[in-house]
Amino acid sequence: VNGNEWSALKDRVTFVTARPQWLDGWTRRELTRHGFASSVALTGSAYSFITPAQILRRKVDQCKRMARLFPSARLILIGDSGQRDIDLGKELLRLSLVDAVFIHDIFEPLAAGSPELVPHPPERHSLS
Repeated sequence: VNGNEWSALKDRVTFVTARPQWLDGWTRRELTRHGFASSVALTGSAYSFITPAQILRRKVDQCKRMARLFPSARLILIGDSGQRDIDLGKELLRLSLVDAVFIHDIFEPLAAGSPELVPHPPERHSLS
């Protein structure tokens, strides 16, 4: 995709987030800062981010809603390895709501093999 094609395509991107609607101002500012000022953001509710299962359910519901609103659109999911996007992708593929799923892995393995968040590594405390 060249620059002109991307300019036309990026305005057709819809962001599905579990963030509650009261964070909409912050979400819009971040989208604008990253070049997505005209994109739609489907937000969560005050209750949709309490548990991982609620996050997943809200995202699935928002994607179903979008598929109903735009039945001729071909949808893909671009997510990350946090906030249940892997499970979301599996469910959307099972429901035939998306053509493809792409996941950005935000975890970096440690030497011991357990995942660690790259931007915010856990605090380490000494017992001495």
